Amino acid sequence: MAALTAARNTLKRGTYDQNMASIPVGNDIVYAGGLVSMLVSSGTGVILAGQDTDHHRCFGVAAETVDGTGSDEPRCDVHTEGEFLFDTTGADSAKTGLVALISDDQTVLTTGPSHGIIVGIITEVVSATKVWVKLNPYHVTA
Repeated sequence: MAALTAARNTLKRGTYDQNMASIPVGNDIVYAGGLVSMLVSSGTGVILAGQDTDHHRCFGVAAETVDGTGSDEPRCDVHTEGEFLFDTTGADSAKTGLVALISDDQTVLTTGPSHGIIVGIITEVVSATKVWVKLNPYHVTA
């Protein structure tokens, strides 16, 4: 898949609205329903559209679209827990229980991304291109 250019209707299971954080957005646009990540090595404490980039950590799913390109670091509400339906490729039932890694702000993979940024655990494979993922943004990658 490609990175988002508009808000995405990312389905979620359960009620996780109480597990949200309001976080400043860096010089980027984060789209509602998209994964967000934060640079944690020499970072500035701001989120960006989710990306497979060195020293980033997945922080959750944006609850709203926020344009931070004006450099005033507006805040975005982010779901930090819950189960969300994401795009993927080549999924089959054997992927259930595996770690989902961020590819871009709407796609997770179990192998392939360069930096191994953990989104969470795949709880169900819906099709070859859709999986449910239970967020676990507190995992740390090497």
